[in-house]
Amino acid sequence: MEAELPSFRIMALTKTKKEIEILAEGGKRLAEILQKVAEKVQPGITTKELDRLAESLILSSGGTPSFKGYNAFG
Repeated sequence: MEAELPSFRIMALTKTKKEIEILAEGGKRLAEILQKVAEKVQPGITTKELDRLAESLILSSGGTPSFKGYNAFG
């Protein structure tokens, strides 16, 4: 027997056409930014430099860097 998902979980999985379009556009922008950052990876470049480049590209594309201030250690 398949377990039923709570209704809030189903709602989170169900996207409108507009939400899907927004997610697709965000994914496209992200892919372009990651490609540009990857092209700069070379011996001697620091992760701080790559972070600054990524932030600059995100901001110039009209986005907001979601990774700023994130601390994986709590």
